[in-house]
Amino acid sequence: GFRTELCKSPGFQTCKIICATFQSHTFTRAVLKRAANAITSPKASRPPEKLMGRCRCCLLVAASLLTAAAAAAFGWFYVWQVLYAPYLQGARDIVYDAARERVIISALHSNVIAVVDVATPSKPRTLGWRADDAFTNAHGFAYDHGSATAYVASYGRGSLAKVDLRNPARDKLPVVATLENDELYSATHASYDAARNLVFVTAAGSHDLGEDADVLRGGHDLLVVDAATMRRTGLLKEWGAGAEPAYPVYCVYDAARALLFASNDARNRLEVVDVSDAARPAVVGEVAAAPELAYVSQLALDAPSNLIIAASQKGDSVAVVDVADAANPKILGSLTSDTLDGATGVAYDADRRLAYVASEFAGTLSVVNVTDRATPVIVAGVAHDALQGGEAVAFDAVRRRVFVASRTSACLVEADVRDAAAPTVVAALCTPRTPADAVKVVAMVAGSLLFFLLALWLAAAACSRKRYARQGYGQVDTFDEDGYDLGDFELGRLETKDEYCDDDDDDEEEEGLPQV
Repeated sequence: GFRTELCKSPGFQTCKIICATFQSHTFTRAVLKRAANAITSPKASRPPEKLMGRCRCCLLVAASLLTAAAAAAFGWFYVWQVLYAPYLQGARDIVYDAARERVIISALHSNVIAVVDVATPSKPRTLGWRADDAFTNAHGFAYDHGSATAYVASYGRGSLAKVDLRNPARDKLPVVATLENDELYSATHASYDAARNLVFVTAAGSHDLGEDADVLRGGHDLLVVDAATMRRTGLLKEWGAGAEPAYPVYCVYDAARALLFASNDARNRLEVVDVSDAARPAVVGEVAAAPELAYVSQLALDAPSNLIIAASQKGDSVAVVDVADAANPKILGSLTSDTLDGATGVAYDADRRLAYVASEFAGTLSVVNVTDRATPVIVAGVAHDALQGGEAVAFDAVRRRVFVASRTSACLVEADVRDAAAPTVVAALCTPRTPADAVKVVAMVAGSLLFFLLALWLAAAACSRKRYARQGYGQVDTFDEDGYDLGDFELGRLETKDEYCDDDDDDEEEEGLPQV
């Protein structure tokens, strides 16, 4: 009964116009034709069964409009969220998985973890990425190469998320577990101990000491987390002498000596933390230097030679630090250069004693020879638009490739450094969302809408055209009583009345015939 009343409503009279778009379908042609005529007919009431038959036209129209809306929404999502998805916007940290030939990237502006296949040189291919609140302002992460698991430190959320990256796909990087508490406030980075299945997380806390106590509720510490249970097992809050709380930014782990090395931006220091007792981590050594260790965003550790290469963003420099004596680390040498303006990322090639330094303000990748540890020297470099905002560097020792995560340009840059004297950028996988991208998306959506409106206009024109002929031509094929063809008898031109007929008995074969 409800559908019968619905079909009587004046709003369904528009179906006559829209239904013409379905005329190409053999099955619906007759139904739509009868429904359009019936709905616009001035006749009085019709039997409910007749109304229900004609209502099918309206139901098909409604279904078509819903389908069109769903298709437009999907198209918008695909274009905006996939083709032009800015999933590398704010790329901040990077790790190279040599066994799987993949690069893992955390991006702090898009709150994303991404997995990129780099098995084919110069042809990086995104395998999967996920945007999640658990990755809010993801500054850095630890990576378990054995199980392909990332432990993502969320600066914005103050949490540590455990993510399974074994089978990467679009939005199918499952967050296995999350640890969130005040001690992880402004978490910056993490390192992983495979032997003990532990994660060491640095938390910077508030960088503005003038803020109120509520903002200064946590952070400025090192948290030891059991990776299996995602529960805290140890905490370090005492970083040694100094008036200001610690602001740890980046850390690397020496598994052989159970030592964690963390950059402390609040004091321009490199801190050495003994984590052999996971429940009671303790600072055992430190070295301070400005500008050599002023805001170190990435450290490269060569454990066999007890060397750390530090890139200083504020110092525009790279420093070589001897950590053989954990209690007394020493800066052996440093290099400051305009080419290293905003030096942020660094990776180390131990075989050739070369450091690869990404400078975010200069937009360069520099090759620094540290054979003479007291006097590092830039031997070559390459500049590229995609290197603007270069934040972190990873090195493929087998194929001698360098991968740079660029924060500003939202790119993964691949450089060939087989010839250290002539490094070359061979690929750049970029995902920026620019004004031009927005224009393309709007143009595509507007074009599809205009096409749809054009189809409706043509349908309206077709439906409004009177379906009769002003003149016709008649011919009769005649036969005798025995069935022999006697030829054609021509009637000549026939005039028709200026009207469109709809006979009362609704006979399908007779309806709509012109009156002669």
